[in-house]
Amino acid sequence: EWLEMTGKGKLAAFSCIGVGTTFMVSKGYSMKKPYCFSVIKLDEGPMISGQLIGVDESKPDTISIGTPVKVSFIETELTGETRVDLGFEPI
Repeated sequence: EWLEMTGKGKLAAFSCIGVGTTFMVSKGYSMKKPYCFSVIKLDEGPMISGQLIGVDESKPDTISIGTPVKVSFIETELTGETRVDLGFEPI
C-alpha cells in the first residue's frame, strides 16, 4: 500500500564529499566545492537518503544532526533531458 509522506524530517547523518561521481563533478562539485550527502529520518519513521542543500558544505562543523529538514527536488539538465534527484534542505 502506498502512503504519502509529508517530506519533512530530521538530519540523522551526513558526509561532505569533495571527490564525487562523474555526474556530481559535471555539476561543478570538487575538493574546493564539496557537496553533502545525507540520511534523513522522516517524521513518519522511515529513513531515506539524498543530497543536503542550503548548508555551507565547506564548513561541515556548522551542520547539526537533528536539524529539521524538508524535501527539495533537484532538477538538472542532462543531454537535453531533465534529471530529478532527491534533496533535503533545512527548514
